[in-house]
Amino acid sequence: MAKQFIQNDFNVVICDILEEKLENSRQELSKMAKDDNRVLALKCDVTVESDLL
Repeated sequence: MAKQFIQNDFNVVICDILEEKLENSRQELSKMAKDDNRVLALKCDVTVESDLL
């Protein structure tokens, strides 16, 4: 879904608990984006409430 948003010139925020996977995804999406600032990647465990605040 994030790829479709990037292809349509949207800003995208992605999250993952695994930093390496997150960084790989960020790099892949940034290559597709017209502007490197269009992708924000945040390490986050959605099962931990404090990570979501």
